[in-house]
Amino acid sequence: MEVNRIGPTVVYEPDSDKPHHLDIVLVHGLFGHPKKTWSLNTSSSASTREPADGDRPSGTSDEDETENRPRNKRCTRGGDLCQDIFWPRDLLPRAFPQARIVTWGYDVQIEGFLAAASQASIYHHAENLLSDLVMLRKLDAAKLKPLIFIAHSLGGIVVKDALSLSGHESTIINAVLPATIGVMFLGTPHQGSGAASLGRKAFEVSKIFFKKPNLQVLRGLETNSEILERISRSFGQILSTGRIKVHSFREELPTHRVMVVGSASSTIGYLHETRGSLHADHRNLARFSSVEDIKFQRVVSVLQDWVHKTSEKQRNQQHLHFADENPALPDGLIFDEELNQCLTSLHSREAQHRFEDIKAAHYKTYNWLFDHQVGFEDWLEGKIPSNICWIQGKPGSGKSTLMKFALNHHLTRKLLRKYTDNFWVVAGFFFHDRGTTVQKSAEGFLREVLYQIIHQQKQLFVLIYPILARVFEQKGQSTNGSKFFADGWTLSVLRDTLEFIGRKSTNEVNLCLFVDALDEHDGNHRELVLILRSIAQLTANPAFRVRLALAGRPENVFKTAFQGCPGFSIHEYTTNDIRRYAEDIIKADMPGELSIEYEEGLRNLVENIVRDAQGVFLWVRLVVNEIVEGICEGDTTDELVTLLSTIPTELGELYKRALCRSSRSSLEAFERNRTEAYVMFQVATCAREPFYIYEFLTATHFLATGRGTYPDLQRLSSEQMERRLNSRSAGLLEVSRKGDGPVQFIHQTVKEFLTAGDGKLVIREGLSDRRLESGFSLIFRYILKLLENSTADSLDLDAQRFVNKNFPYYASVLEGNEQQCIADTFEPAILRLPEHLQHDIFAKIPANLYAMVSPNKDLGRIIVFGFQTNFRARFSLIYLLCGLPLSLKKSLSSHKANMSRSECYTLLEAAIWVKCHLKGSAQILQILAEEDVFARLLENRHVKDKAYDEDIINDMLSQIREKVPEEDKASSFSTPKEEESKGRLGEEQIEADPMEFFVYDELND
Repeated sequence: MEVNRIGPTVVYEPDSDKPHHLDIVLVHGLFGHPKKTWSLNTSSSASTREPADGDRPSGTSDEDETENRPRNKRCTRGGDLCQDIFWPRDLLPRAFPQARIVTWGYDVQIEGFLAAASQASIYHHAENLLSDLVMLRKLDAAKLKPLIFIAHSLGGIVVKDALSLSGHESTIINAVLPATIGVMFLGTPHQGSGAASLGRKAFEVSKIFFKKPNLQVLRGLETNSEILERISRSFGQILSTGRIKVHSFREELPTHRVMVVGSASSTIGYLHETRGSLHADHRNLARFSSVEDIKFQRVVSVLQDWVHKTSEKQRNQQHLHFADENPALPDGLIFDEELNQCLTSLHSREAQHRFEDIKAAHYKTYNWLFDHQVGFEDWLEGKIPSNICWIQGKPGSGKSTLMKFALNHHLTRKLLRKYTDNFWVVAGFFFHDRGTTVQKSAEGFLREVLYQIIHQQKQLFVLIYPILARVFEQKGQSTNGSKFFADGWTLSVLRDTLEFIGRKSTNEVNLCLFVDALDEHDGNHRELVLILRSIAQLTANPAFRVRLALAGRPENVFKTAFQGCPGFSIHEYTTNDIRRYAEDIIKADMPGELSIEYEEGLRNLVENIVRDAQGVFLWVRLVVNEIVEGICEGDTTDELVTLLSTIPTELGELYKRALCRSSRSSLEAFERNRTEAYVMFQVATCAREPFYIYEFLTATHFLATGRGTYPDLQRLSSEQMERRLNSRSAGLLEVSRKGDGPVQFIHQTVKEFLTAGDGKLVIREGLSDRRLESGFSLIFRYILKLLENSTADSLDLDAQRFVNKNFPYYASVLEGNEQQCIADTFEPAILRLPEHLQHDIFAKIPANLYAMVSPNKDLGRIIVFGFQTNFRARFSLIYLLCGLPLSLKKSLSSHKANMSRSECYTLLEAAIWVKCHLKGSAQILQILAEEDVFARLLENRHVKDKAYDEDIINDMLSQIREKVPEEDKASSFSTPKEEESKGRLGEEQIEADPMEFFVYDELND
């Protein structure tokens, strides 16, 4: 048969009455040929030598072979009768009679002196492969057939690049990747080949004879090639979906004393890649003599396993069906943007910041965790039936360090594989009270867990997509566009999605979660316990395994919930760890040679530290720092013992001591620094999210002195800024990551101390009452300062975003918790600005509020109409949207007489939105009624407008009633028409609902 030198050739196809079930495509390698690469000349004599290409008779031609069976011909060696075994045609159909088998050729060689080599690159060969396959599979039925690639040497690189290109294209070639079920690599140099450099040198010789060898392809095959790195990275993203199976065979024999592709380079390194070897050199790796050839049997065994699993999966999918109302899966789901949108919406870089900030365990500490008597080892192996391991410890005892140690340790994964040898999703979430909302909320926790599961086992997205689509569409959110997932991840949807995976997944899911600092969860701890227990109970599905390692303080809610679970108290095992840490740190800072007596005194001192620590690692860290300072100052061991005796053993008293220690500064400087320290502690305590170091120092210096220092602080290095922070805060504040990172307390116990009685008294000592503003008040004052400078060249866009994002939060806290009327400070600050800057501020705050919540056309229309109102009405609109009742009442009282009917309509629409999105909205609505906003709607109206006004108001009030939660409806407002059917309002209803009474009275005059 004729085999095309370039492009595809179908070498076997089932009878026309038996349509083929899959396509197997073979791609040759460097210096290869679409037939010769896969052909072996076998002698009928006793010799079983497998000749190389160079041994083949030069007079024979592939084009002369037309039979569909091995051809007998006379070899040039002693008249032996030879058979030319072209195994894709002669052997492979016996194993796969219903497959269409195709070889594909391309030009990557020098044909002696007869022609110049093709100058196409790997990328262009990949393009041609895709185009030819699309042409071959152009019929609709053929497009859906499963596709398997068998690639030799360079052919594997071409196939990988082709599949990567298919996954990133929106043209017809994108149909190849979804159809591919597996790729078999025969001696493919995934990491490059040293032999490629030898070949490149040989090709340089051909230049003498005026030929153009393809060095571009050879350079791509060199070890550490940038081309290989690009292709491997892109193909790795495809493999991470779990849809394509890969198997890599390596050569066992050298070629001319050189291993063309070494063992390390012959594998991809993918977790689910299967591997093997064939007893052949690089060239004969792709040649087989018969169906009894062990090399052929190994290849066929892998292929048959892939085909069997694919057929089984297709049969299972035929039994799956969704209700008619469920949205259908999008075409090519795994590779569509819906999956990426889902992962992007779930993932937050902040979720891992706490984990990254925790310092690694000190050398040779915490190794006891895997001792048999602790029980953690047996629990990971599944020998203990409980899915939860409860690790408790005192504050500062090193729980977070232990959890990071366990999560990263190789023994964790090794022991889990003894439970089940299949893939485990090992992930962690470390609650962080001093961090952002994502870091301390149950929603942030579930987002990260769901992200880790879907990211590592992407096939599960097929399972949950219809459920998510139905939920979001019920909320009025389209499944088209980037907002599909971002706006829909509520706590209930996250819980339901995770539980659905656990209950319905037929794919095996093995999940090991390390959840640290449960006590730092910013919410109802009982609700968190219910979430954790629901995850642990998902193992009712035999396909779902879970191990939950939980750590926290021994608070009653957790002790009660996990009292029957295996676990331990960390401070009972850390005595030797504390000793090792103290010894190592002290020895590392010892200046010069020490006497035997001095060293003996230090050993005794370390034992005293271990005794007084009572298992609290944080206390040891702070105390050892003081001891090291004493050693460096030349203190005797007796003096060091005396120093240790003065240090309190309770963390709170230790923090108090740090704040009260003598300062080397002058009294004036010390007073100034105390004020700045107080401001720092207040801002760090009350910040909604941590300030970054430059922003933190800028804000606290302004709040302490009233002077802006932007240019001065910009001249400080990161190290200088950290030193300033450390000196002002007595070392109780730190930058969590080096450089321009966020500022936080060194430990949660510091924050707790400073918000308790003793801590409050210590930081207020020596300060006048006028300086004792709360942290919320201080931050809001800083916001006003930034508002005044919102267009200054010295203020960057980050500061502007900070203002727009945080104004509603801090304003509502001050009015709700401290009863401060925001209008008293906000309006004077705004009125000092030029009018065009005032307009900018009125635009930015509502617009940012629009972006923060689930955007809807109602709020957008409110904001647009708000810009058309008079200047005073804009203040009222901002106060209403931000939920500020005191400011709203003051604003309406001052200008309600001048409000137009359109402005009243705008406020009523805003009230509907507030009722749906903000707590305490009933107070806002009552103020609107008390200040006669709704009365203005009906003043000076013509008779023909009465029905229109009545319908509008009734419709709006109906919306308010319909959108409030069920438990709040008792206090919501009824429409006049609803009350007419019930009878005249009673006195109690009039007192409770002034707005309802007014509208009823006006419309029934």
